[in-house]
Amino acid sequence: MFVGRVNEIKSLLKTFEIPSSHAIVYGNRRVGKTELVTESAKRSGLTFVSFECLKSSLQSNLNAFSRLLLEEGILPSSILFSSFLDLFAYLNSLNRHMIVLVDEYPYLYCKNDKNEIDSEFQTILGKFSSNLNIVISGSHIGMMKELLMQKNPIFGRANTIIHLTELNYQEASEFYPNATDYDKVAFYGVFGGSPFVLKQLDPNKGVEENIAQTILNPMSSVFSHVSEGYTTDLSTKDSANAIFEAIGNSSVRHNRIEEKLHLEHNGLLSKQLKVLLDMEFIEKNTPINRLGDAKKTSYYIKNNALRFYFTYIYGRQNILGLLGPEEFFNRYIKESLVTFLSHRFEEIVRSYFSIEVRLGRLNGILNIGTYYYDDSKKKKNGEFDVALKREGGFDLIEVKFLKGKVTREMVEIELKQIASIEELGVKRVGFASINGFEDDVKGLAYQIEGKDLFPR
Repeated sequence: MFVGRVNEIKSLLKTFEIPSSHAIVYGNRRVGKTELVTESAKRSGLTFVSFECLKSSLQSNLNAFSRLLLEEGILPSSILFSSFLDLFAYLNSLNRHMIVLVDEYPYLYCKNDKNEIDSEFQTILGKFSSNLNIVISGSHIGMMKELLMQKNPIFGRANTIIHLTELNYQEASEFYPNATDYDKVAFYGVFGGSPFVLKQLDPNKGVEENIAQTILNPMSSVFSHVSEGYTTDLSTKDSANAIFEAIGNSSVRHNRIEEKLHLEHNGLLSKQLKVLLDMEFIEKNTPINRLGDAKKTSYYIKNNALRFYFTYIYGRQNILGLLGPEEFFNRYIKESLVTFLSHRFEEIVRSYFSIEVRLGRLNGILNIGTYYYDDSKKKKNGEFDVALKREGGFDLIEVKFLKGKVTREMVEIELKQIASIEELGVKRVGFASINGFEDDVKGLAYQIEGKDLFPR
C-alpha cells in the first residue's frame, strides 16, 4: 500500500525523464525514502537498480554492488570493480537509460575517506552518468545535509532534492480508513506518520489492541524501531535518551531540561540539543508573538511514536516484560492516555491550518504556532496552543479533544477567560472539537470538527 507523496513522485518522475539528471533524497529512518524512489522508478518504466551501502570497506561495497548487478542480469558475468568510478563508467557504457539508487550513502564513510568518496561521486555525477539517473539517499540527516553545502564536492550536482518527512495526519489516516475521527487522532497521536510503523497496524482492531500488539510488544518490529531504530546513527545515544526522557510528552524549556538532568550551566546541553535538532529528533517551539524571546523557547520530541515510547515505556522495559502488554497498559497508560492524545490533537489542528493555507483555502495567514501571554496586573501567564498570525493581530483556536460535543456553556467560559486577559492582541477566537458541537453553538470565527480534519 503506497500512500501520499504526490508532489515528491511528480518531482522524481520529471527528473527521470532526462538522463544525467540526478536526485538526493534524505530523511529519518523508516520514513519511506527507498519506497518513494522504488515507486517512482516503477511508474517511470525504466530499468531500476537499488543498492544499499554497507558499513564496510569500499571493496566490500563494490563486490556487493557487483553481485547485485549480476543477479539483476545487468552484468553478463562476475566483475570485480576497483572503484565506484569504474562501476558507474561500465553502467553508463551500456547505453541504456537506467535509474540507480545508492541507498544509505553515508555508510560509505564508515571505513573510507569521506572526502574521497564525495569527490569520486562528484566525478560520477558529472562525467559518468549520461545514460543514468542516480539517486543518492540516506538516513543520517546531518551527513546528508553536508552534501547540500557549497563546500561539498557533490554540491549542485543534484537536480532534485527531497527532504522526506513523515506522512501528515490526513495521509496517515488512510491506513485506518474505517476508524472514527476520534480514533484517527488516537492512532496518529500514538503511532505518528512513519509508513513502516503504520503498515504494522491492524486497521480492524482498536487503538488499545494495536498498542498492545506493536509498541508494547518487545518481539514486534515497531517496538524494536522506537526503542533502537530511530537513534541508530547517534553516537551519543545515552545522552539523547536522557533528554528524550526529560522532555516526554511536554514542550520543555532549556533550563528545565538542565534541572531534570542535573546538568551545570556549561553549554553541554546546548551542544547535545543541537545534535538532536540537526538530526530532527526534536524541534524548537517559540510562540509566534515572542519569536525573538529565547527564554520562551521550548523543545519537544518531533516523532509521535518516539514520544509515546519515552513517555510510557523507557525505563520500564523490565516491568513491561513482567506484566505483559495488557496489564502494563492498564497500569501505566490507560489513565493518562487522553491527556497524552490531547497534546497531539493540538499538533493536528496546527497541521490542519497549514494544509488549508497551502491549498489556498485560507488566506491572510502570516504564521501558525502557539501564543504566549503574560498579564502582569492579574499575575497570570500561559500559552495558547493554536494561534494564527494575521496583519495587525492574532486568531486563537481553543482545542477540545473530548468524548462528547462542545457545549455553548464551554464556549462561553473559554471566551470569558480569554476576554479577561488584557495583554492579548486577539482579532478572533475559534474552536476545534474532534466530536463536534452542540446545535446551539453557532457564530464562531472557526468551528472545526472531525469531518473537517478528516475529509472523506
